Amino acid sequence: MRTAVVLALLLMSARGHAEPVRWTAPEACGTVDALHARIAEMLEHPLDGLRADVAIARDDAAGEFTAELEIASAVGTTRRRVRAPDCATVVEAIAFVLTLAAQEQEARKAPVVPRVVASDPPALGVEARPGPRLSRLHVRTRGGGEVVLGVVPGTGVGAGARVEIRKGWLGVGLGVVGYLPVTAQVDGIAIGEIDLVAARLRGCGHRGALRLCGGGEVGRLRGVGMETSASRRWSALTVGVGWTHAFTPWLAAVIDVESGVALDRPRFTLDDGTLVHQPPPASARAAVGVEVGW
Repeated sequence: MRTAVVLALLLMSARGHAEPVRWTAPEACGTVDALHARIAEMLEHPLDGLRADVAIARDDAAGEFTAELEIASAVGTTRRRVRAPDCATVVEAIAFVLTLAAQEQEARKAPVVPRVVASDPPALGVEARPGPRLSRLHVRTRGGGEVVLGVVPGTGVGAGARVEIRKGWLGVGLGVVGYLPVTAQVDGIAIGEIDLVAARLRGCGHRGALRLCGGGEVGRLRGVGMETSASRRWSALTVGVGWTHAFTPWLAAVIDVESGVALDRPRFTLDDGTLVHQPPPASARAAVGVEVGW
């Protein structure tokens, strides 16, 4: 059988190349025109610039069809062998092989057009360097609950909010905080209540989920009682660390721990001079909240 296929190929080669594809095949495999149409469908245009000799024979012992292909193109001459259990499949495989060969030939012929990018040449003697990469501004808003020691009597509980503008690793924020009234006592006797409302300024350096912050706070400590009604200024410098856990690019949970050194420590006294409350020189604060950014 193989000898017959080789003889058929030699016979076809001697006839010249009037058609892109010349073949011999059993009648059940269709015509060469059908093969041309299938190749044109794959290429989206007729086969051009490529010649192929195809011989299809049935191997009764193996129960399959064998196609011998000799392909001549601008790339060179190659030989291929295709096997399939039926005629339709082997014809489809031949069309696929010839389509690939035609595409390879077209790619070799396609001219390479150099890409020209217009630009101003650098000045003589000056090395052209890329400019600095500009990072955009981000706005982050946060709010949450706080616990403080060393400002109001005992442990103060309150809430705060802050807006931070961030560029790169550096952020600057402005916020406000308020602590609920806490009972002030003298010798176990309740004298009045003291609360705090303050504004705060923070500068933070961010690295990943961690941040180091420093700043200051200034506000009014207010004492309400029979003999302690007054509102006095309180201020402090603060430093602390924070951690952020991002749920999405715009939503995160935040935790902050800070310590402070008081600058203004107002005194609340009775009429006879008995001290009711004075903030200590140092304070500590812990806060947990939610941050929203864009």
